[in-house]
Amino acid sequence: MLTINLDIFRVREKDVILDAGCGDGRHALTIAKMPCRLVALDTSLIDLLKVLFVVRLMNHKGELKAYAEVVRGDVRRLPFKENSFTKVICTEVLEHIKEDREAIGELARVIDGKGCVAVSVPTRASERLYGRLSAKYFRSPGGHIKIYKEDRLLDKLREGGLRPVRICYEHALHTVYWLLKCLAGLDNDKAIIPALWRLLLIYSPRVKLIRIIEKFFNYVFPKSVVFYLKREKSTANVLNECNHRSV
Repeated sequence: MLTINLDIFRVREKDVILDAGCGDGRHALTIAKMPCRLVALDTSLIDLLKVLFVVRLMNHKGELKAYAEVVRGDVRRLPFKENSFTKVICTEVLEHIKEDREAIGELARVIDGKGCVAVSVPTRASERLYGRLSAKYFRSPGGHIKIYKEDRLLDKLREGGLRPVRICYEHALHTVYWLLKCLAGLDNDKAIIPALWRLLLIYSPRVKLIRIIEKFFNYVFPKSVVFYLKREKSTANVLNECNHRSV
């Protein structure tokens, strides 16, 4: 299930798109079915190999429409020149890293002046709930190390040179799933109720009624908040100031 709304984050044929922190490729592999140029970046070699395998399988089946490539790299030090991309996706990444200001600055650096950046993080309410229900939630290797207040993250995004143009809330059904996981035990893969709810998540995009119900509850208990952003005209000055402070 996608976190980014592709009706808002419209993919066009001339777009050069970066999925920064692509993970197992849920966004990248969907966008790969559309005409564009796509770069899927992650620090995990295993995840990148999975994405590459599926991309080649899509190409074999004639489903691949994008010119797609995978790159191993760190969102805090993106291996690309300034203004390299017309669109950038960074979903559920910032909560995993300590140096989030560096990552935000890099997103602003590589997006061109008219491009769109989509950033998502888990909501503060859902994270605090899971942390109280399960002592392991914030102790898993590679797991979440930050909980964001929405206004505080907005401040960081603005300081990094990105201006919000739209804010959306997503994945109410995922909120329930992780609630059930925490109650059953994060390591308990045999728990029946979370497993059944996961099946609901898998098939929910195909069922209109479930999509309508979730859209309503996204305003009640969303799992993720999504920021759609543009680069500030003065981003170059912001980046210079940030670089100066970090020296």
